[in-house]
Formats: sequence, C-alpha cells, structure tokens
Amino acid sequence: MSLLKVALTTLGCRSNHADTAAIVDCLSPSHIEVVPFASTADVYVVNTCTVTAVADRQSRQLIYRAHRRNPDALIIVTGCYPSVSPDAIEQAAPYVTLVPGVEPHRVAELIHRRTGKEDIPLTDTREHPFGLPQSRPYLKVQQGCPMGCAYCIVPTARPGSASISIEEALAEARSLVDAGAKELVITGTHLGLYGKDLSPKSGLGPLLKALATALPHTRLRISSLEPWDVTEELILTIADTPQVCRHLHLPLQSGAAATLKRMRRPYTPQRFADIVAMAQKLLPGFTLGTDIIVGFPNESNEDFEESRQFFEALPLAYAHVFPYSERPGTDAAAMKPKVQHQEMQARAKILRSIALEKKVQTLRAAVGNSFDVIFDAPPTAGQTHINGMSAEYFPFMITWDAGMSAASLATVRAVDLDEDSVRLIGERITPQGE
Repeated sequence: MSLLKVALTTLGCRSNHADTAAIVDCLSPSHIEVVPFASTADVYVVNTCTVTAVADRQSRQLIYRAHRRNPDALIIVTGCYPSVSPDAIEQAAPYVTLVPGVEPHRVAELIHRRTGKEDIPLTDTREHPFGLPQSRPYLKVQQGCPMGCAYCIVPTARPGSASISIEEALAEARSLVDAGAKELVITGTHLGLYGKDLSPKSGLGPLLKALATALPHTRLRISSLEPWDVTEELILTIADTPQVCRHLHLPLQSGAAATLKRMRRPYTPQRFADIVAMAQKLLPGFTLGTDIIVGFPNESNEDFEESRQFFEALPLAYAHVFPYSERPGTDAAAMKPKVQHQEMQARAKILRSIALEKKVQTLRAAVGNSFDVIFDAPPTAGQTHINGMSAEYFPFMITWDAGMSAASLATVRAVDLDEDSVRLIGERITPQGE
C-alpha cells in the first residue's frame, strides 16, 4: 500500500513551529509519509505568519510553489494569515483549503481524509510517531496575546490568552524527553501571560520549578519574554534552578522613548535598562538577546540616534534588527510620516553592524572555555560537521564523529570562531555521563 506523501512548511514564530509539530504528531504513520516541502507531495501544509506584509507575501509564494509542484495536491493553509485575511488568500489562490488559527486535529483530519480511507484515527500527539523535528523541541504552554502594540496584528490573529495546566505541560514535556529531547524550549504567543487565566492562577516561575523537579536531567530554555513580564521573582527562580538556561531574549523594539510611546510599548528605555541591570545583578553571566525595529513611522534622525546609542550600550550577545514593515490592519499602518525605504535600510545596516560586533566579541570571549552543548540533527551525506547550541545560546560547529548521538549532550571546548565569526568551533571533550 502506497503512503500518502505530506509536506509541511512553517513561517514565523516558535509557536507556529510547535503547532506544525503537533500536526505531524496527529498523523498516522501507517497511512502517511512526511516528505520535505521541496518534494512532490499529495498534500502540502503551509503554516503561515502574518506579522508583516512581507510575511503574507512569503506565505503566498509558498502556496504558489506547492501548486506548481503538484496542481492536483491538497494545499492546506493554516496559522495566522487565514485568521486575518481569508478573502485575500482565496482570491490569490482559490484552490487552497483554509484552516484558520491553531487546529492541528482539524488539519490532520483533512489529511487523513485525502487517503480515501475511512475513519483513520488520529494518533496521540504525545507519541511522536515521526520522531522529534529537532533535538531541542518546543514546549508550547500558552496561546494568544491581548496586547495592543501599534505595529502588531497578532492580537487579531490570536486574541486573548489561554494556558495549558502545569499537569498538561508536564505530561507533554515527559513525552518529548522520552522521545529523545535533551532541552525543551518553553514557548507561547505571549509567554509572560502563562497561568494568569488558570484557576487557581499560576505563572511561569511555578511552571519552571515543576518542570525542573519532574525532569532533573533536562535543560529548560525560555524562548522570549516581553520586558515588563520579567520580575525579580522570576529572575530568582531562574537563578535557583540550574536546569533553566541563563539566557533571556527580551524584545526592545526601540531605544527611543518617543518611538516606544508611538509603538504603544508599555515601558521606557530606562525601564528596560533597569530590568537588564536587575538580571545582571541576580543572574551573573546571563546572555541577553533582543529584537529592534528601525524606521517606525515618524522615527526622526534624533529618535534613531537615541535608539542607536541605547542599543549600543546594552550588554547584548546577539540581536535581530528589522526594518519596519507595514502591516495593513494595524494602527501603525495609518501613522505618518513614513521613513523612506533607503533611509530605513541605512539605519538597519548601522544597527546590524553593531549587533555583529557584539556577537563576535561575545563569542571571542568564550574561546578557551568549555560548555555543555546539545547537538542538532546529524549531518547528511558528505557533511563532516554538526551544529549545536550551548546553554548560553552560543552556536557551535563540531566535527562529526560516528559515535555521537544527534540529540546527545556533550562537554565541548570552544577553540576558535568560524570564518564568518558567527559560530564557535568546538572540540568535543567527552559526552556528559561518560
């Protein structure tokens, strides 16, 4: 019996990647073969992002690409884009099937129906019949964001906030560890809201403690937190819980007070600096990453310079720099004056240069030291190296050796930087436990 070939691809945030993994986990391996998205398949699933107009365009391009590969294929479009703009998708690609939002079971049911077999049962999502998508899988514990940042469409695409219980999180976490995970990346649309909707209320701190107690040999990483959700209590929990990585990703978005106010971000640059200073005091040696936007409407030269100086002063290990991309349907889309494209790109280039310099300095300072590194998937034919990630969020490249397990945790000495100075070259000392 030939298996139905299913290809999936994901755009956007970690929550989207967790949703795609959940779709795969629902599929029956007795009837389904999961193949690369570049393959000719019977079913294509495009899990979309709609955070910017660019993301919308990328989603449409993936849809067109799938249709060209197999005009007879079932193309399922899910995620945020069909939640916000279903008419636009149907007008651009009338041959698609839309599943707005986050409904892994609904997507899996449509795929199973395509086999022509009746009543194929969905698998238990905690069984991971096709294995884990990566050695550091996502543990999604919260969904939705009710905030009203002026540039963001996410509250429209994923409104409100809903958390899974600590018991549900523990059950899912155990299943991932049983399937081979050595690190769990705890994620959500607005992770800092975790537990506030539960009865009784809970929070990220109690969740971290429960996971660390239940899984004492598993590394835990917080994916991203809004700055205002970082409390002294949470930092102390991280400091007192060795399994939790001392790594925080806090989106800054701008270092200019006036721009933050127009963005409707509920903090000032000084408040952000105070949060970072608190983390430095209570969590010595932690690594900090951020996101920053340049060219937000009405960002003057003075605003940009204020933002640049603040950004340059932060103790960053890395940063993602984004030119502002207008998203129709957001309040920012109507704001004027707009920053010219050429000026926006010039500002982005300046901040990217600063970000690269900070990353290189951070990695160079790590050379000579040893780190616990979790390896990614083993290399394909002809490759001689494997990538990995330390608890500090330092990317490593290590020579592959046949005795290494792709999901293993090993002690690695950083010996140099790669030719692009964006990864550490590691020398494996010994696997943990040997």
